[in-house]
Amino acid sequence: MRAPAEGAWGPKAPGALRAAPRPRGAPKGDKALDEVVRRHLRAFGPADAGDVAGWIGWRTPPVRAALERLAPGLARFEDEGGRTLYDLPDAPRPDPGTPAPPRLLAAFDSVLLAYAGKRRQRILPDAHRDAVYERRNLQIRPSYLVDGLVAGTWSMEVKRRAATLTLRPLERLARGTRGALVDEAERLVRALQPQATAHNVAVKR
Repeated sequence: MRAPAEGAWGPKAPGALRAAPRPRGAPKGDKALDEVVRRHLRAFGPADAGDVAGWIGWRTPPVRAALERLAPGLARFEDEGGRTLYDLPDAPRPDPGTPAPPRLLAAFDSVLLAYAGKRRQRILPDAHRDAVYERRNLQIRPSYLVDGLVAGTWSMEVKRRAATLTLRPLERLARGTRGALVDEAERLVRALQPQATAHNVAVKR
């Protein structure tokens, strides 16, 4: 595990290394896989076996078997395509009509990797896939959500101690949405670059 010697992260990876603690009494075999499945559901449920398998880089059949073992203690749902989805019974599940405020996601954000590659429309519309997943060099660009779906990308630059976060919409932004998104971006640029003397947000097509 890399650890910054000075206690703060900089532009380069820290050179100091710290050994991760060895877990005591860690489960093995089927019990270990069951625990991984529960953890995926805790973070990203509802999900199916393909989602979990894609997230952990595992084959789908063993994950499907794990979900079948755990099924009596899980909540079950069905999506529009008839797939069975599982979740923890006590997981928070807001009403479908609950507003989803704008959110900015980091590069390689886990929520963009947590579902099977062909099933990510629940957060990333197919029309925006190539703008976020850069296949040429396997990059996943920082993006932002509007109403719970990816609607654009963003980047940040610091010049002469002035930090500018640039939003690049992939679809038209309504006036109210644009204002809420810019407010969220302003909070983020201040949090990421507290040492900057100026914090700006730009919106570009």
